[in-house]
Amino acid sequence: MLKPRIVTSAFVASAILAACSSVDPTDSSRNSQSIFGGAPDTTHPAVMALINQTGGACSGTTIAVNGQFGYLLTAAHCLVAVDGGGNVITPIQPVMESDLLVVPGTDYSSSLPASTFHPVQEYVIHPGYNGNVSNPNDIAVVRYIGADGSTPTIPHLTAAQDDLANGINLLFVGYGQTETNSMNSIRNAVTKTIVNLSASQVTHSRANGTGTCRGDSGGPGIRTTAMGERVASVTSFSSGASCASGFGVSVRTSNHEAFIDTFLAATPPAVDCTLCRTAASTSFGPCTAENAACAPGTACDRFLTCANACAMNDQACVQACATAEPQGQADLATVVQCTCDDCPTECTGVAACTAPACGLEFSDTTCNTCNEAQCCNETTACADDADCRNCATSMMPPATCATNALYQAFRVCGIDNCGTQCGAAACGFNNPDACGDCIDNQCCSQGNACARDGQCFQCATGSGSQQACSGNQLFSDLFDCLGTCAGNPCMVADPGAGGAGGMGMAGSAGAGAGTGTGAQPGAGGLPGAGGSGAGINMGQAGATPITGSDPESTGGCTVAASRTTSSGHWLMFAFGAGLAAARRRRFS
Repeated sequence: MLKPRIVTSAFVASAILAACSSVDPTDSSRNSQSIFGGAPDTTHPAVMALINQTGGACSGTTIAVNGQFGYLLTAAHCLVAVDGGGNVITPIQPVMESDLLVVPGTDYSSSLPASTFHPVQEYVIHPGYNGNVSNPNDIAVVRYIGADGSTPTIPHLTAAQDDLANGINLLFVGYGQTETNSMNSIRNAVTKTIVNLSASQVTHSRANGTGTCRGDSGGPGIRTTAMGERVASVTSFSSGASCASGFGVSVRTSNHEAFIDTFLAATPPAVDCTLCRTAASTSFGPCTAENAACAPGTACDRFLTCANACAMNDQACVQACATAEPQGQADLATVVQCTCDDCPTECTGVAACTAPACGLEFSDTTCNTCNEAQCCNETTACADDADCRNCATSMMPPATCATNALYQAFRVCGIDNCGTQCGAAACGFNNPDACGDCIDNQCCSQGNACARDGQCFQCATGSGSQQACSGNQLFSDLFDCLGTCAGNPCMVADPGAGGAGGMGMAGSAGAGAGTGTGAQPGAGGLPGAGGSGAGINMGQAGATPITGSDPESTGGCTVAASRTTSSGHWLMFAFGAGLAAARRRRFS
């Protein structure tokens, strides 16, 4: 057996692999090397690398295409577990399909960073293969996803076409080790003469220092016939002290015609959600551009690195990652949405790809039921707009949300129609004790008007700019009304002499920093009943802040939505007091 070469995981692309006959990207010498005594091959694109992420890289040939599936003929020992020295572990232990990648190109090391690979759906090992080095049944067929009518193929040589004999030349192609580069990843070729032929195996001599070597396993011995090129043999094992001596042995394909053709004719099993989405994210899928936004070094990559380090179900940790890398979280959501859109049948019922009836949803059933019954149009419009979706799903909506018409329509509809079901206060703000009584009993109309105006709401809950708030009439009306309540329970003072308090998050009071002439530190926002709100101290130190209560900032309506990363790991995003991970409709 030509043992797979064991390497480190430095050769990683798209969160994929630790390759088995892989390359060291720092080894510049590989660019000018070839198979032992051969030359770089640019004319056989059907020959591809087969990467086993658990420890080995081989070669193989696409011999047929059926719809979206390609069929790669390779060696059986490329698909089983090996030890640290590259020796097959017996009894044989087949590897998982998810650990395999089919990688095209003249240099597979340059293909992978661009996600140019095919995920493997299924493979079959010859039933007579037992792991022994010289086993004459060292042959297998791999079915991969991402092929089409343009995918290059070289059919296998059938028994009727087989004219092999001693003295006939075969062209051996593969990505194996070369004279000076044990970490080669370039496809090379060498012509060798058959010196010994049996019913099951083909032998060539390496006595002149040329021939197949490690990493060429599974690659073809190509015979040119009247019908064109055919794969006459599959590289299997060698004898000799080095790759420059002894013999190279390959398995004769015509002896296994029935085995090969049976798998080619079998109906492929259904592609599941994971495999479909993996395929969608490769360069052969429809989400290549979206996936590029999550390449190494991007904001999306930083968010994934951060989020994947969080403990299972640690939503606070994931939210901190989203806060640190908001663009990265948004880019990931775009990738996930694209892959879900491309796999609507395969991913039916999968939480990350299940589209809410109205585009966005609340985790609280009562709140969500009301929203879908009363505000579906507004919610759908918001879900289909990236900026609005960001406003609706952010714990701290950016200032631009105050003027986003779609977002404000979504908010107001929810307040007007589903405020009670979603935990909102009757007068727009949830404030305890005397200040709450002041709003409810004396300033209800002003509170409601302010809560329904995006800018006024931001001013009252501590996220509006001083310039914007000073010119907002609704905010001034609420401010003036609160100042007339007996005992001034909301501690309203002249805005010029008062200070803006801090933000209060759910479950705890926030520490506020005062601004303005003579301002003192504010008391911080107190959590509202059933929800969290950002509070502003509308006056002097010790004042009770107003806390917001619109539906998307109430604890009872927080959404936890499943999302998947580009590396296949599943995360549960819960973005605090707001709609979490807005999920857009699959068909818009």
